[in-house]
Amino acid sequence: MDLSTTYLGLKLPHPFIVGSSPLSDTLDGARRLEDAGAAAIVLRSLFEEQIRGEGERAGSSSGELSVDSLPEIHLENLRRLKQVMDDLGDEVWNDEKAA
Repeated sequence: MDLSTTYLGLKLPHPFIVGSSPLSDTLDGARRLEDAGAAAIVLRSLFEEQIRGEGERAGSSSGELSVDSLPEIHLENLRRLKQVMDDLGDEVWNDEKAA
């Protein structure tokens, strides 16, 4: 039975998509979801309220986190995850062409 579908322009082998959750917060978690067969993964969003809350919790005197650094941390995680998923996609594509 062919379950392939297209969602937001993405061709998926089946419609089973993992929703935003702690499982997709790390590269290891995303890899495990992909290994388990997830066709796509929804990542968490970063909201202004979260940025402000994290900045206040970090405290301006600690210097560990600033409000400006949180979006950069989030974006860096997204960049790394995208690179890993792109690499996995290339491997799958090359395997399919070789078969």
